[in-house]
Amino acid sequence: MNTKKTEILIIKVLAVLGFILTFLSLGGKTYGLRLPNRNNYVVIIGVIMILPFLIYFFSSKTKQKKVLKNNPIDLNIIGLSTVEYFEKKSNENIFEIYVKNETSDTLIVNRNSLLVPNSWHIFTTNKYKPIYFSNGIELHIDKELNLEIVDFRNQIIGLGDDYFQKNDVPEYVNWAFIIAEPDKGDAIE
Repeated sequence: MNTKKTEILIIKVLAVLGFILTFLSLGGKTYGLRLPNRNNYVVIIGVIMILPFLIYFFSSKTKQKKVLKNNPIDLNIIGLSTVEYFEKKSNENIFEIYVKNETSDTLIVNRNSLLVPNSWHIFTTNKYKPIYFSNGIELHIDKELNLEIVDFRNQIIGLGDDYFQKNDVPEYVNWAFIIAEPDKGDAIE
């Protein structure tokens, strides 16, 4: 069992025990028929047992997703040429993938980011870090360091060198794609 799940389970069990302890020390079901226990230490201990659960409950709200924006790198500022930058990336097994969203939907990327319609982003990845989109597209780097694409709805349009300038694709990216509406991709059936 995962340690985080174990910690959450322990916090929940302590909260239930704290609630029962507090409830019974205040008189339980027959509160109106008898006087409650005059010892407030038991109530304080019960409340202390409930507090970690309340802190967990109110602090575990879902985080707002980050909106991805255009993120080109200016190689002149870094002081590298395109060839030097490619060599540096290949030595570190890092790949950059240009993805432009031309659908009418906002896409969720890896459950924590948003790619809004008609915007693009360059994703930096390696062979251990796949990229998942909410419309079912998956991008993986395989063992031979080639890009594998899972696209069951035929939405990917691959961009060649002729289309790099038309779509403002930086020249240092490894692969460039457009995500189109379903069945508008360039996959051959």
